[in-house]
Amino acid sequence: MKLALRIAILIIVALGLAYAIQKSVQEWGEQQQAGRQAVAEIDQQLKTVVDPTRRASLQKDRNRLAEQIPQLSNLRFSFLVLGGCCYGLGLIPGGLHLRASLQVMGCRAPGLLCVKAQLLGHLGKYVPGKAMVVILRARELSKAGVPIAAGTTAVFMETLMMIAVGATVAGLTLLALPLPKWLAIACVCGGLLVSTLTFPAPLRLLLSKLEKHGKTGAMPSPTYRYSGWTWIWQVAAWIGFGVSFTLIAASLPGLPPDLPPMTLLAASVASITLAMVAGFVSLLPGGAGVRELVLAFVLAPVIGQSSALAAAILARFVFLTVELILGGVIHVWGRRNLG
Repeated sequence: MKLALRIAILIIVALGLAYAIQKSVQEWGEQQQAGRQAVAEIDQQLKTVVDPTRRASLQKDRNRLAEQIPQLSNLRFSFLVLGGCCYGLGLIPGGLHLRASLQVMGCRAPGLLCVKAQLLGHLGKYVPGKAMVVILRARELSKAGVPIAAGTTAVFMETLMMIAVGATVAGLTLLALPLPKWLAIACVCGGLLVSTLTFPAPLRLLLSKLEKHGKTGAMPSPTYRYSGWTWIWQVAAWIGFGVSFTLIAASLPGLPPDLPPMTLLAASVASITLAMVAGFVSLLPGGAGVRELVLAFVLAPVIGQSSALAAAILARFVFLTVELILGGVIHVWGRRNLG
């Protein structure tokens, strides 16, 4: 039965990864086609326009659009590698948060196993969706004797704070951009409100109910120390994700030459945090479609519509590649160190 379940999970995850890769390749091709079509339309106009000023303006637009067509040959791969490294580092704090959440419930698990569970969970978010993330992580934690109910609760606690802190970070960075202030205020207020669920009093209420049903070990009392560390870990994670996406966006050709680096950083951090939070809340596999809409709304005014969509597609490639590499590395490392 265990072997059959393992095979079934592997098949589902493999299908999800294949779907994500296929969708990314398809969207990349569509983005290239749209860029070529826009250039071709301007070429047609240039054949009929005789006014020198108008021709110069059209030629300038054509050159800009041609530069923005995403091609592997005109990407800055050094930026992509650095972006992938930052994303990989951003995945680690979630595992530390997961370990601390287990300790709050009186359960123990090696830090390496918690990081491994966190990483493997990311591979299950594409298909069928968010439920597979919980299943993979709770199942991995059970190898250390963590009850499924306790592992599932710890995963939800980590995810809850990831969303709360992500919304807060998005709101604070949105304040620095020329976007509606109500959106920034709503993100900050919503994030802070959700984060109160990890304060000692709400946690005691939740964990006491689990303890009554024998779903946890001997519980230590939750403290504000735990709540504080959850913020530190999740802020560190979102910094990693935000810097990663900034580097990915900067790797694209055709960005405005006068774009201030801090504006690109603020727009990239705000867009990726808000996009990832919205994609998770949507419950769609991998946040399909939702991330692209958010990125187009937040990032497009800064770097252009085509570049924003290209950055979203490229980020999916980079994130998926990092998740696969780290998942494989930590799986081999875990087998040697965890047995």
